[in-house]
Amino acid sequence: MFVVSNKDSEKSSFGIITKLGRKYIYVEKNHGERYSLEIIFDKETLREKTIYSPDYKLYYDEQEYKDENYIWLIKRRIKKMFYDFGQLKLSLELAQKFAELLDEMENEDEI
Repeated sequence: MFVVSNKDSEKSSFGIITKLGRKYIYVEKNHGERYSLEIIFDKETLREKTIYSPDYKLYYDEQEYKDENYIWLIKRRIKKMFYDFGQLKLSLELAQKFAELLDEMENEDEI
């Protein structure tokens, strides 16, 4: 399992499943050479179980994390394009490509 930290000072890394319960996954994550930390994750959402804001999210592998991050970056770029008070400058050809993509997305939702 791949453990991703929300903290800028902490690197994401692989963790070892120490216990797999009915509702929770227990993962041990090394924090340098000196100690390790056991983190509890919800089995369905893969979010850290805590009463505070979660510091960690669990992924099945590093590629899943990279894919999610890549999608987030693309969404951010798209939002930035449309943020300029509706003054989006598109050629007819590009507008038609957007329309085709939107049609495909709507058709996928119907399935």
